Amino acid sequence: EDIASRVRANEGALTRAALVRLFEVPGKVEDLQMSWGAVPLRLTLRCNENCPFCSASHAGSNLITERDRMHEAIDKAAAMGAKLMLVTGGEPTLIPWLNELVEHIRKAGMRCRIETNGVIPSSPEYWQAFAKLPDELFMSFHTQHPERLPALTGLSGTFERKLACVRTAQSLGIHVILNVVATSVNLDEIGQMPAFVAKTFGTDVEVMFSVAAPLQRAAANFAVVPRASLAAAALGEALVAAKTLGLRAVVPDVCGLPRCVLPDHLGAFAAQERKEALTDQDRRDLSSPDHVKAPGCQVCVHDATCLGIWRQYADNY
Repeated sequence: EDIASRVRANEGALTRAALVRLFEVPGKVEDLQMSWGAVPLRLTLRCNENCPFCSASHAGSNLITERDRMHEAIDKAAAMGAKLMLVTGGEPTLIPWLNELVEHIRKAGMRCRIETNGVIPSSPEYWQAFAKLPDELFMSFHTQHPERLPALTGLSGTFERKLACVRTAQSLGIHVILNVVATSVNLDEIGQMPAFVAKTFGTDVEVMFSVAAPLQRAAANFAVVPRASLAAAALGEALVAAKTLGLRAVVPDVCGLPRCVLPDHLGAFAAQERKEALTDQDRRDLSSPDHVKAPGCQVCVHDATCLGIWRQYADNY
């Protein structure tokens, strides 16, 4: 009774975001969405880190939280013609039956990428339960300085685990993509990140240089979102360093920058791989109300395949 009375006293003070994290509102398998040939399968909104710029802390598309429905979603994605399934969250390694989902994805003929912060799957023992391994590990790795982790991930003491996760994946033949999110906290080290990665892990890993997007948590913590001009300068330095080292580096689409800010590095932008023959889903992504373009964009050669910039960023700057 005491517990119930405390819950009643406090539940009214919870924000909608907090309620969503407590009571995940799952989507429907029949509404599964595919974009650019890939289907993200969001298993949970829970996470063992607390990044102030997280854009996956609220309910999003393709959130399937029931075990049986997850398997139905995998079959649905295969029937849709998906080539890649992105297993994401929150933190998907919190799901105890992740191994059987990966096996199902691989048997369905799709490539499997697990998006993780690397805290849990850091040892070879974790992967012993997997009959089939994922093809790729997309791992958040935002700093080379352990003392910065509390400000970037809300959790200290995990740096060695993150290093071990990459090395374990490499030893198992899992391709590793490091997701480095540029924020106002770590912008000063972005240019040096390729050298650290190459020295620590070699050049067979890939680095994706994202930029903190002004939505969800970062919308309330807008100070973590760097100015595009400053982010572009840091990314330019990083891309030059990566090319010199022979390290593949990519600037993503949704959480990146438009190509016009770095015209000398077009080959590093994921959006550059798009073709003019867009699908209906592609057109929906490009017409997202979360993004905006300036009138001058209409005469740009990249206009048809560019998302533009975040609307809230444009409103603030």
